[in-house]
Amino acid sequence: MNKNITAISALAGIFITSNIFAAWNNGIYFQSANISGIDFTSSTVVHTGMGQSGTMYKDLDLSFGNFILANASNANFFGKNLMRTTFSEARLTNANFTSADLRGSQYYVDIKGTPITKNTIWINGNIKTNGVDGLSLTNNTDLIYVRKYEENPYMPSANINAVISTNSAASGGAKIVIDDGGVLEIKSGVSFGVSNATFEFYLSDEINRGLLLVNGSLSISAETMLNLYLTDEFSLSDFKGIEFVDISNGLFSGTFLDENTNVFNADGSVYIGDWSLSQTATGIGINFSSIPEPAEYAAMFGIIVLCFAAYRRCRK
Repeated sequence: MNKNITAISALAGIFITSNIFAAWNNGIYFQSANISGIDFTSSTVVHTGMGQSGTMYKDLDLSFGNFILANASNANFFGKNLMRTTFSEARLTNANFTSADLRGSQYYVDIKGTPITKNTIWINGNIKTNGVDGLSLTNNTDLIYVRKYEENPYMPSANINAVISTNSAASGGAKIVIDDGGVLEIKSGVSFGVSNATFEFYLSDEINRGLLLVNGSLSISAETMLNLYLTDEFSLSDFKGIEFVDISNGLFSGTFLDENTNVFNADGSVYIGDWSLSQTATGIGINFSSIPEPAEYAAMFGIIVLCFAAYRRCRK
């Protein structure tokens, strides 16, 4: 199923048309397309085709995509989900893969040019910067974004974690975001030091939650910020606590302070229930206090009414 696609960049003031746009494994398909310089993160760049007329690439998931004989030089893929994407005979000179996720993707024959990597989750899960394993988290524009790994339903394979594979540090207001179901692993023998940076975890339940898996060592300073986001699937009726840092096979030093911790609802509003952080020998998590359901409030009110009626009878 092939259709033409027309993408327009208001900044460039030009139309760029691919020869083929198609669905393949629910992904986009560029063949022999000139998409050089396109900003896939911009709301000014849109595509038509596959029944998605006017959809912004900014909001489009690019996983399971195909770039076949495409010229993607200088294209901007900052922060994009490129998991399970195929690049074959493509031009990638200075394509910006900063903070993008390419786990499970495939590089086939005759790739031309070298892309930009910075805090890029590479094909094998290792995080790369400047073409080698490593992180660059030194200011408030630096970001690692870890999603849940997407398996190909037609070709199941082992999960690929995002991995910090070399001794690294985060500072200067940098951000480490671990989405619901995502896993960021600190490899055995590797140390990760965090000072004046922010962790963000998205939490649904004890299984579907962002997780920092410490198989090496993690140290945090008192200035480290912690933001916890409760997704739409979160429900206190299902559990009372959730662990988001696993240190059962690693080392941890430091403390996440309550005053530097924020808990938010899915819509970004502040969570008003009672919570407390907990740290054990095996992990760090958050515990919640029960909030009575409406039916429980009604039952409590009924008991109060009965007690008051009994008191009135005794008084008489």
